[in-house]
Amino acid sequence: DIMHHLEQDQSRHQHQEKIQQLPANNYQLSLFEADPAFSQAQALLRKLDVNATSPVEALLKLTELKALFDKKP
Repeated sequence: DIMHHLEQDQSRHQHQEKIQQLPANNYQLSLFEADPAFSQAQALLRKLDVNATSPVEALLKLTELKALFDKKP
């Protein structure tokens, strides 16, 4: 029983260490103000004419959108 208890405690300790090592999630949206990158992405998508966009242009726009969110600290 003691050995089983110690093994469970060691396993629990290892899981807690792994959880603490996880990066903080920086994607929490504010309830009161929009994220500037989200606002920029929204504006870009509103300007986009999907019916007149070629596949290559669409990929370039996706790259542009990705760059907006990759700049976040």
